Amino acid sequence: MDPLLYSSVTKNSKYLEFQEFADSLASRTFDYPSVLKEDFPGLNENVHRNYQFLLGKSLDALSDNMMTNLQWIFNTQFSQATDWKVGKLYKFCCSVMFKASFITLYGRDPSADGHNVIGAIEEKFTKFDANFSYLAANIPIELLGATKRIRKELIDVFLPTNTANWLGVSELIEDRKEMFERYEVLRDYDKAAHHFAFMWASVGNTIPATFWAVYYLLRHPEALAVVRDEIDHLLQSTGQGRGPGCNIRLTREQLDNLVYLGNLFYPS
Repeated sequence: MDPLLYSSVTKNSKYLEFQEFADSLASRTFDYPSVLKEDFPGLNENVHRNYQFLLGKSLDALSDNMMTNLQWIFNTQFSQATDWKVGKLYKFCCSVMFKASFITLYGRDPSADGHNVIGAIEEKFTKFDANFSYLAANIPIELLGATKRIRKELIDVFLPTNTANWLGVSELIEDRKEMFERYEVLRDYDKAAHHFAFMWASVGNTIPATFWAVYYLLRHPEALAVVRDEIDHLLQSTGQGRGPGCNIRLTREQLDNLVYLGNLFYPS
């Protein structure tokens, strides 16, 4: 959109209702029934009310858990590596951010190898995401190769029977589970499809933003030095160190005050 039109869009927002379009696109793409149907009274409002867990203290807890999980991934997968591995930067960013986001939101299956299971889910997710724009454009999923099968497999991951014993589930997701359980006409498949859609939404912008931020830092060593210096200064001021064995904990307010790091992500 032409940036010069933003003010006109804002002034005439009441004539540009996005709710029905968004509901139609999401329900079609992720294969769940419309939340605006009379069969599910108040569901749309309850879904939006759930977003309160992305504010205030609830967001602080999510942010803290995300930081912990990111460090766990780096400590278990990369810091102990003895040989260099060459790979694509986007795939690296996708792997790290998807795993950390998945664990932060949905927890872990105690009976499975976390890295391998989530890695397999991520691989299917990447294949689905590659065709998301076609689904959004209303291209029949039957024309998109294995996308329909992959979507079903991803939805099955979030079935209540599969997630019932997962540990470390976020307050946000627990609330969503309880909310969907109040609608008896929602099938387990529909509930799982909602969770799959939420997982996609949680990383749909985060992964590309992370990639571009890392890419530009690697392309501009002077910017990397400034960002690193800003982070080191904060760690020193809070009595923390960095390196193997160090567990860094920063509050959301401290992260928000990282000016150079913040400016790196805003354009991304």
